[in-house]
Amino acid sequence: MDIKITKATELKTKPTLEEEASLGFGKRFTDHMFMMNYDNGEWHDARIVPYQRLSLDPFFTMHRRFSKALRHIVPTTAES
Repeated sequence: MDIKITKATELKTKPTLEEEASLGFGKRFTDHMFMMNYDNGEWHDARIVPYQRLSLDPFFTMHRRFSKALRHIVPTTAES
């Protein structure tokens, strides 16, 4: 599988050794994130891109049975 890589133009400041000792959930984020599309039962277009906001289809917020699952998925995905 080929993975396209787009490097960030501006990198975040790296934590000091003291800051690394106190890293917490949701406090520091990477410069890049992995994304991949899923259509018709297949994964494709694997890529590493600069960290950015995720866009979700309104379909997920309109249907209650998916909104409960989405509340559990999004925090996990943001930290991955």
